[in-house]
Amino acid sequence: MNYCPRCYHLTKEKTCHYCQSTKLRTVKNDDKCFLIERQLMWAETLKKRLEQEHIPYQCTGHMRTGMTLKLVPI
Repeated sequence: MNYCPRCYHLTKEKTCHYCQSTKLRTVKNDDKCFLIERQLMWAETLKKRLEQEHIPYQCTGHMRTGMTLKLVPI
């Protein structure tokens, strides 16, 4: 499995299907993983669920438009 450090996606291919980068590498245990990009309402629901399960995550977003969630290593 290949990992794109630019956009945090996994792929079996030699090029990232998301950002088209060819600078992929082998996955490491401490890599972040792109999870989802959703509107604010849905992202908030998912954040609550991740917190209930004590799953660490990183959330980035644009005011009132949506959020991007990434799972992060413990």
